[in-house]
Amino acid sequence: MSATRCEPAAELGIFSDLITRPASVTTEELLELVASLNTRYEIDGILVQLPLPAHVDTKAVLDAVSPAKDVDGLHPMNAALLLAGRPALIPCTPREFLKS
Repeated sequence: MSATRCEPAAELGIFSDLITRPASVTTEELLELVASLNTRYEIDGILVQLPLPAHVDTKAVLDAVSPAKDVDGLHPMNAALLLAGRPALIPCTPREFLKS
């Protein structure tokens, strides 16, 4: 993912921060990063770019994202709300399918 992905947000006056880690990143390092992002006031949403390296516990990383900041709807709580038809953030990809 390139820095140009942040440009549309900047043009709209929205803060966007692209954080990349090397392929050698560990699950523990990503969990620490997610925990840090969860506590940052200026961060409203977290998107984990998948797939993660094979040695990383993807489920643990996705589960660590605060449900309130989970823009993909992959946290178990958000996925359950969406499946149950309860009020929740609808991730952009499923939302487009629902519009069709």
